[in-house]
Amino acid sequence: MKVMARVPDRQQLVHLSVNGAREAVGFLRHVADRFVQDGCLNSAGTLAYTTLLSIVPLFAVIFSVMTAFPVFEEFSGRMQDWLFQNLVPASGAMVQDYIQQFASRAAGLTAAGLIGITVAAILMMSAIDKAMNRIWRVGKRRPPVQSFMVYWTVITVGPFLVASSLVLSSYLIALAEFTDVADGGSLQQRLLAITPFVGVVLAFTFLYAAVPNRRVPVWHAVTGAVVAAVLFEVAKYGFAAFVTTVPTYEAIYGTLAALPIFLIWIYVCWVVVLFGAEFTQAMAGYRQGRRGSLSDPRLALVLAVRLTGDFWHAQQQGRGLTLQDLLEREPDADESAVSEALKALEHARVVRRTEEGSWVLARDPSSYTLLDLYRSYPFVLADVPTRLRDRDAWNRALSHTLAEAIGRIEAILDQPVRNLFEAGSAPRGEHDDDDHPPDRVAGGSSG
Repeated sequence: MKVMARVPDRQQLVHLSVNGAREAVGFLRHVADRFVQDGCLNSAGTLAYTTLLSIVPLFAVIFSVMTAFPVFEEFSGRMQDWLFQNLVPASGAMVQDYIQQFASRAAGLTAAGLIGITVAAILMMSAIDKAMNRIWRVGKRRPPVQSFMVYWTVITVGPFLVASSLVLSSYLIALAEFTDVADGGSLQQRLLAITPFVGVVLAFTFLYAAVPNRRVPVWHAVTGAVVAAVLFEVAKYGFAAFVTTVPTYEAIYGTLAALPIFLIWIYVCWVVVLFGAEFTQAMAGYRQGRRGSLSDPRLALVLAVRLTGDFWHAQQQGRGLTLQDLLEREPDADESAVSEALKALEHARVVRRTEEGSWVLARDPSSYTLLDLYRSYPFVLADVPTRLRDRDAWNRALSHTLAEAIGRIEAILDQPVRNLFEAGSAPRGEHDDDDHPPDRVAGGSSG
């Protein structure tokens, strides 16, 4: 007897749609919250000014590298036109003239001058690196030599990706014309229309995958790049419409209006780039429905103890753990909570980060107590949530210890505050012979 596959009814489809929409809204809210928490608007402003100062050296280096390869030399001019037509929606021609003049003058510099403009371009990449690592919660930066190699790779490979898209589109257009395809004209128009978008996606993908000092899945980088590229196209048309319909800057600045307009556009571009980076990072760090469990800041001590246990288990196998490994082992915590717990454990010298980027124990867990860990960081003393208490033996043991500690503290503190004032000690200053304040309690040092 053949069993027919059950087709979801209308109510089930509505339920799935509602859950999917709720999850999508939660994800976007998470991205927006992280965007604000990481100060991306301020970072975009810093990067905009850095770009304005470094764009001439950057273009000089890029086009010098481009002309060094014969296969791309004939596309150098086309690439310049493509960049300014598609990346600068307003006053692009004027900005292009200025930058080309400055870059041509930079081409005649001496070796020392060329080193100077290369350093300026690398400083811009360093600012990008700092912003990306802040988004990915990376506390340790690459060594200088490794950073230089990454920056130089981005500066050189990025233009090649864009140029390759131009070469490919030109080849396909020529092939269509050679084969006399009936709709070759429409094919050519479609290829030319998608080329800028493909070039931007390739550049963003490489930026999100290569710059952060952490392994970023290529699929995540591509998805974030597509989101950023779509927002970039929307921003481009919106900014062009605003500048043409509201000519405030031209009325105030006259022929110099291109400079503030260009600066504002650079700022908008960096806002889009950083939002795409947050989107890319959130694809790995977001945990739907985890808020209120181990992501609660009040449970940071519980999470820190559990992470210490994870490291202890990994040490028995002779290996370290990456952030992604910890997220898989602790599904009730999101990336932000795990990163904060790692920061606390590193501050307590319980764990350390290796050169490979993984985390390992820095001390034997038998060499320090739970009290030492509690005092090492401003933890809150809170019990394990009821729904997590029976998850495993760790939670049961920790819950028993914390509940006993909290019970003793509550028994001691469960007294009227007035009792402290009626304990026979007058306020300071009423007795000349009372020169010594009361001793501190709760493990504080006396001096």
